[in-house]
Amino acid sequence: MASTFASRDAVPDEFWDGMANATLDDMPDTYKDADRLLNPEPGHLERLFELDHRRITDFPGWSDDELGTITAPTLVVCGDRDIVTAAYADRMAGAIPGARLLVVPGGHGDYLGEQAASGGDLRTLHATVPFLLRFLDG
Repeated sequence: MASTFASRDAVPDEFWDGMANATLDDMPDTYKDADRLLNPEPGHLERLFELDHRRITDFPGWSDDELGTITAPTLVVCGDRDIVTAAYADRMAGAIPGARLLVVPGGHGDYLGEQAASGGDLRTLHATVPFLLRFLDG
């Protein structure tokens, strides 16, 4: 679970306000260009934005009890300058039986090599991958 949250209280109200008022024009060009390259049919990007916009604005959240039903091995990962705080990520990991927590230096998506966040600088990604592989190797 990387740079994610399970409840609406995980991020500031400004996040939800921004999402409620977001338009396709707010989407970084990097994402628009990638979608148009992969899905050139007319209207795809607009449908993608609308579905994602609804998914996030209608997100009800999950309780700690619901997180407690997760049985898969889980690694909760966040950046120390992420949208979700390390304290929240720790709370989420604590609610999932046997979950582990990894806090890495970086912002939202930066340590995953996400283009808009990392600006193409993959050093944090390269430092994070060995920890992810170690977890996946069990």
